[in-house]
Amino acid sequence: MEAREKVGSHGRIPCETSSAASLSSIPVESRATADMWTEREEMIIEHPFNQRFPYTKILTTNERLQNLLDEAARVARSDATVLITGESGTGKELLAKEIHRLSRRARHPLVIVNCAALSDQLVESELFGHVKGAFTGADRDKVGFFEAANGGTVFLDEIGEIGPTFQLKLLRVLEQGEFNRVGDVRPRYTDIRFIAATNQDLEAKVRAGTFRADLFYRLNVVTLTLPPLRERKDDIGLLARYFVQHFANEMNKPIRWIAGEVIQTLEAYDWPGNVRELRNVIHRAVILCEGDTLTVDTLPEKFQRASFFRQQSVRTSDAVFDEAHFNCSFREAKQRIIGAFEKAYLTYHLRLNRGNVSRTARQTGLYGANLYEKLRRHQIDPDAFRPRAKKGSNLSSDAQRVA
Repeated sequence: MEAREKVGSHGRIPCETSSAASLSSIPVESRATADMWTEREEMIIEHPFNQRFPYTKILTTNERLQNLLDEAARVARSDATVLITGESGTGKELLAKEIHRLSRRARHPLVIVNCAALSDQLVESELFGHVKGAFTGADRDKVGFFEAANGGTVFLDEIGEIGPTFQLKLLRVLEQGEFNRVGDVRPRYTDIRFIAATNQDLEAKVRAGTFRADLFYRLNVVTLTLPPLRERKDDIGLLARYFVQHFANEMNKPIRWIAGEVIQTLEAYDWPGNVRELRNVIHRAVILCEGDTLTVDTLPEKFQRASFFRQQSVRTSDAVFDEAHFNCSFREAKQRIIGAFEKAYLTYHLRLNRGNVSRTARQTGLYGANLYEKLRRHQIDPDAFRPRAKKGSNLSSDAQRVA
């Protein structure tokens, strides 16, 4: 495991990813593609952050989520139906894969069904299958997902989206393991374990009469609720370093550091899109990164603004309430405070425009000699905000290593 000695009193924080990135490849699922099933290899990460799950794709040091994973491991050993709830992007599919991987059915298919993507006309044919001649275009028999998953697990994502007619038929499968192919009177049987997921309030849908109460209670044997990312901010740095390393390796980029300011900015955000949104933000940042260090100027503009104002709020407060301002004339104090504002204002726009003076002039309404005079007076160099390759040796002391 690689670590670097501290530099001065505030050393760089190494990201201990050499252990975290010890990889092994095992088959974990099968998916339905047209009429065939394919085994797919997935990379499973072995990492030191969750010793209770030595091989997992769910990275966490958060106690609440680790306790949930413990519960999931115990549930996995049974055949009980599991309902996974949580906001969009929290990792419900990953948790379903973990449960399947740890179950006695792990050597059999895991079939993932996005209920929201299936129309009322297609859902029965896709899940139950159909016989030749069942409807126009049914020119041959088709095996449905439930039949093909025999012995394994079916993951019904977005279960709250299915209509009332299919709800009743799904209840029959859950209770008896029995169904009919579309156009066939002969019952068929399957041995499958069901895991369902939703970001909706199913109890509210039951009260509203849009979701069957008996189906809800049949699904709700064990409920696992994934916390949103805003409630596990202690994982943001870990996830960011993992995603940076993942995408840097994928794009063959030599990124080895994340500026501490980036981590602070990410941790200050509420992440309504949860881990999926964080993944996309890091993906974009890695694409735009031109050196060996991921810096704030590679993040979307709203993050750059937040970072700037977080830093300036302290500086501006200090500028206004500096004792020196109260020991001079009103006019002189006012000029000093206006000067501090001008410097912060111009720095903000130059940073967003990556040192482009013409674009800064258009945004601020300051042109020609007026703008250049203010830049000269406040000793602001536009070149300092222009993209350039950044080396780890020039990093701030709180940068974190990713590889």
